[in-house]
Amino acid sequence: MRRAPAGLQRTAATSLVAAFTCVTAGALALGAGCGQANPGFNPPAGALAFPSGLLLDPRVSAESNGPCGVDPAMPDEPPVECAAGDVCTSNLQCRTPASWLVVTNANSDRRYNAGSLVALNLDLFWDAVASDQVLPQATDIDEAYDAAASGLKYAGSADPEYQPGKFVPCRRVANLPQVIECLEEPFVLEAATVQFGNFPGPTVAWDMRTDTFSPAADQSMLLTPVRGDPSITYVEMSGGLGGADDLQLECGQSQDPEDVNGGRRCDDDHRLRFLRNDPDESRLAREPFRVLVSPHPEQPLAYVTHQGDSDLTLLELEGFENGGDGRPAIVHQANLLEILGASFSFQGGFGLAERPEPGDGDGDGDGDDDDEATAQIGPLIYASMRWIASAQPVRAIAHKPVSGQTCINHNSTVPSQPGAIICEAQLEPVGAPFEVGGLPQVLDPAVSRPILADIAFSRTGNELYVVQSNPGALVRVDTSLGVDGEPLDVPAGQVEICAQPTSLVIYDDGAVEYGLVTCFRSGEVFIVDLASLTVVGLSRAGIGPDTMAVDLAREVVYVANTLDATISVISMAPTNPARFSQVARIGLQEPYVQ
Repeated sequence: MRRAPAGLQRTAATSLVAAFTCVTAGALALGAGCGQANPGFNPPAGALAFPSGLLLDPRVSAESNGPCGVDPAMPDEPPVECAAGDVCTSNLQCRTPASWLVVTNANSDRRYNAGSLVALNLDLFWDAVASDQVLPQATDIDEAYDAAASGLKYAGSADPEYQPGKFVPCRRVANLPQVIECLEEPFVLEAATVQFGNFPGPTVAWDMRTDTFSPAADQSMLLTPVRGDPSITYVEMSGGLGGADDLQLECGQSQDPEDVNGGRRCDDDHRLRFLRNDPDESRLAREPFRVLVSPHPEQPLAYVTHQGDSDLTLLELEGFENGGDGRPAIVHQANLLEILGASFSFQGGFGLAERPEPGDGDGDGDGDDDDEATAQIGPLIYASMRWIASAQPVRAIAHKPVSGQTCINHNSTVPSQPGAIICEAQLEPVGAPFEVGGLPQVLDPAVSRPILADIAFSRTGNELYVVQSNPGALVRVDTSLGVDGEPLDVPAGQVEICAQPTSLVIYDDGAVEYGLVTCFRSGEVFIVDLASLTVVGLSRAGIGPDTMAVDLAREVVYVANTLDATISVISMAPTNPARFSQVARIGLQEPYVQ
């Protein structure tokens, strides 16, 4: 069987047990046996395996590049064309489509000895979906793939060698002919695959092209929380713009094909594990779960929640201003998400969200205080608490030197010299945790379940949307500014959705904001009109849908189906008759038996 390396074939039952024991999706906890040593097999370099995160190429802006088409107010004027490479969307905006989708592969059942990042070429995928050579229903696509040569990469209909009838790695789904599913292997750039520790979470990105730090015009940093080996692994992404095969993901991996790890494992220098990158300092708190990057122009920061630990962690992505080893660094861990009276097992956070245009101490709306001694360098960040229906706002605050003061290295041998201060950012709570509201909780004292999951802000920052896992709901919090210039943070409504939802993204087409919520157990995606807080769509996905990525240029949302190793594509285009439903799938749906 082409998709199952020797020794990996399992029954559905045994794989199901393993998957539900160790799966990294937010709906389930890490099993006690998951951390045991297991040499396993190297993860595949060209396939999906328990996808736990999706990320569109962060170097391609999702912002509109201007209007296009015919302006309804001036119907007699010629249509406005988009620049080459851009597309005109349904709401008449020019946008640049990203060529790459970076997928975080977990190793949730421990068949493989590592997690990995793989890059999918979206240009080729969408070309194949649109091809008139898509195979009919019930076609044995594996046999067709083998007949065309297993190593064949689909080059697209623009390839000079392309001929009608040439193998296209897609077919219509037997019981859903409106859905096209494609093998993932022909679209994966194997050379760019990298590996890291066990049980990775969703990968996020920092666009490194800033005024103060621009090593390359096309460079971005990808950060992945790794639960099994508590660390944040970072990878430099470059090249490959426009779909070219020179995309590179670099993390110090070996280039030796004889390497025991297949030559793809990230080195220790790309694993952030200790405070200030100093092995003599405190370790990163256990089970890092979600990462939020805030690209502040003066000092870009990243925030990390932990499942199973009440710490909130802060990273400085440019490293230290004074000293350090030049790498990103963990600069602070603060016990900000503690549930008083709860046991060690029922602590931790989940979602993180940055409030757009937050209020600030001096009322100028820029998020900075003009106080002489300190500066609020970070915006207002909200973190959802996992086991109670509360959220905690925080800021990152750093001292700045004034007359007679000097920033020094944290490990300076003369820290008590006159005027010496440490200028590293530190996390500070903004008030106490507040209740987000939601549906009444039906709690069995003998069976504790997570209460909250993902969170996201509206475009204005006046509403925070919170996924309530138990019972399932999408909750609205009024975060508009009060008379004192600070957010109100009061519950403002909810809508009931599926049982035990996990992840949330907001799809904002410029006119309407929709909240999409994945339902891990039922295999569905609920689509909520956020203005009316009403469910307006319900789409089937794969098995175990979790994290999502929004593609505004192509007007779709990608959904990572963790338990059948596929990615569902849901249409959000208002002109598409199949709006709010699955229209395509990357990977063949083969639950637990790949």
